[in-house]
Amino acid sequence: MTVKSTLARLLANENIEVREGNYQTASFDVINRVLNLPLWKDKGADVQDLLIGHEVGHALFTPREGWHDSEIDVEGIPRSFLNIIEDIRIERMIRSKYPGLVKSFQGGYQVLFDENFFGTQDREYSSYGLPDRINIKAKLNQLVDITFDKDELPVVKKCFSAETWEEVVDAARSLLDYVGVEKQQDQAQNQNENPEGDNDEESMEKSTEDSPSTDNQSGIPESKDSEMDSEQQDVVEEIEGEDTEDSEEDVSKDIEEGFSSNAGAGNEIVETDEAFRSKESDLLESHDGDSSPVVVRSLTLKEAKSLVADYKTLINERSDENTHWYQRRYVTQSYDEFLAETKSVVNTMAREFEMKKAAYRYSRSRTSKTGSIDVTKLYSYKYNEDIFARTTKLADAKNHGLVMLVDYSGSMDDCIANVKKQAINIAHFCRKVNIPFRVYGFTSNGLKERNFKHVIDWESMSLFELLSNEMSKKDFETACYQIYNFHESTHEMMGGTPLNQALIAMHTLIPDFRDTYGLDKVNFTLLSDGDTNTIRYDYAQVHDMNDGYFNSNRMVFTVGGERINCKTNYAGTQTLVESLKKHTGCNTVCYFLTNRANDVRYRLYRSEGKGYDTEQEIRPVLTDWRKGGVSVDDQLGFDRYFFLRTTKLDTATTDFAPKDDSKGALTREFKKFAKSKKGNRVLASKFAEMVA
Repeated sequence: MTVKSTLARLLANENIEVREGNYQTASFDVINRVLNLPLWKDKGADVQDLLIGHEVGHALFTPREGWHDSEIDVEGIPRSFLNIIEDIRIERMIRSKYPGLVKSFQGGYQVLFDENFFGTQDREYSSYGLPDRINIKAKLNQLVDITFDKDELPVVKKCFSAETWEEVVDAARSLLDYVGVEKQQDQAQNQNENPEGDNDEESMEKSTEDSPSTDNQSGIPESKDSEMDSEQQDVVEEIEGEDTEDSEEDVSKDIEEGFSSNAGAGNEIVETDEAFRSKESDLLESHDGDSSPVVVRSLTLKEAKSLVADYKTLINERSDENTHWYQRRYVTQSYDEFLAETKSVVNTMAREFEMKKAAYRYSRSRTSKTGSIDVTKLYSYKYNEDIFARTTKLADAKNHGLVMLVDYSGSMDDCIANVKKQAINIAHFCRKVNIPFRVYGFTSNGLKERNFKHVIDWESMSLFELLSNEMSKKDFETACYQIYNFHESTHEMMGGTPLNQALIAMHTLIPDFRDTYGLDKVNFTLLSDGDTNTIRYDYAQVHDMNDGYFNSNRMVFTVGGERINCKTNYAGTQTLVESLKKHTGCNTVCYFLTNRANDVRYRLYRSEGKGYDTEQEIRPVLTDWRKGGVSVDDQLGFDRYFFLRTTKLDTATTDFAPKDDSKGALTREFKKFAKSKKGNRVLASKFAEMVA
């Protein structure tokens, strides 16, 4: 379902922040200009627009003390009185500002009325007191027949015409005074009719003047400086059509003489307002405790960047003293030897890349005639009409970039050395051919303190920048040396797999990367060997009780004006990857690393409708995987999914050692040697093929 956060920002006509999240009701941070919206059920577009238009109206026009959940009390005036009159004011103003909302308000209140959100079903409207009838008139005018006594009209008009918060307070005070006078009059009348104090079970009906019902939107008069729609005008005429001068004097006199101090009014409530407040939870998508969806908003750019430990931080923290013990196990050749070999292969790949790119552009070229005459064809002008010169226009080359996400979970220990080498290879290739790139690592051993409020436990994730095209030559060489030799910072300690959290961060980081370099296409690449951890969320934020973090079994991620419903396991990963493609326009590639055939089989089975439903369909994929690797298209949310056998990922090349000096032996061994030099740089080679 579409989220209307974008609509809220447009209606507000200012740079307010709109957060959809785990809120029980809407609220607005006046100081920081943050509008918090609950996750409402889908009750139709009109209800959505009504609720959002209403809350934006509050955000634009209501002062801090005017919100219905405000902790600031106006002395002597019930909150319910202020609520209904302020609602009238801000709804009039937001509809005047955006007339297109008039129809939405009408349709939205129709739905809420039909579902008895105001508790008006099976009850006579005449049985309500004046505050309730004002509230019903304002919200449901076209749906109900509400009339007012002649002596009530001055107060009604005052409530409907308030233009400022101060006038709202004044109108609420007049309403309270009138209610107090009315009570005193009723008490006096009851005493006169029942001198012995007998209670009459039947309430006395108040006489009312007939007032024609209208089909208007709501009972709202025109403000002095704004235009009204025709429906509002009809209501104003209905109220102003009554002779109110005498009644105003009478009411003022009664208030002054009998109830000027509000004494005896008690704690007045507006039943219809209370009914709506009690049913607000029914508007929420779920309100059943722990089973509620955890709403996760997208990160702001500032928040996302604050999560990343940049490459300078990592370089400064790494040293020979904190070398991981993996170094002794996996580093089999000196860095100088590895680097020399890498540069040689990268140079060859760069030349191939440029040739492939040129060939691709030429294959998509277009030949067209120009307005210039080809002088070599002039001799044939009598029998040949085509004497104009031609030009060939090559297809435009796309400006590509790369964002790589490397899994630093503990289960990667048997292949992490080769993965690091592959990352270094692809970084060298990108630098060689001037492709902007970012290589991030992620793990659960996060040490960065969260400096912003968010429902996700971001302290449980470490996201760090391994390599970047922004590096100086010195920093790049230093970082590659450190990564190769397992010099690790505190951010790089291998732990869990918070993949879904990293994907949420990518929703913000990738668009910024794309826009920074003006890229036509960003290629997002994931290197991992397993499924994601379950997301931990702040229980206190979601349920307003109990501190601590809990695992979420259901998540609603909001991004780009859309709600993405997903679980936090592999199904959530697929949903988030699809969302990443949709909202950033990137290519998505996954390199899944495993030595177990069942891991390949399991992921193929999970891709419903992709032609891998039986063992017979899967067997050819397994055969190719056992040889080193295989790719399938449109798998688990990714455009391309590579299954790589971990034992075949080594970057070491085969020695050139022909068995004899014959021409055939030399040819075969050289081809094998050349293939190993290129093939073992699998990530760089596959990426080059993809972007060429």
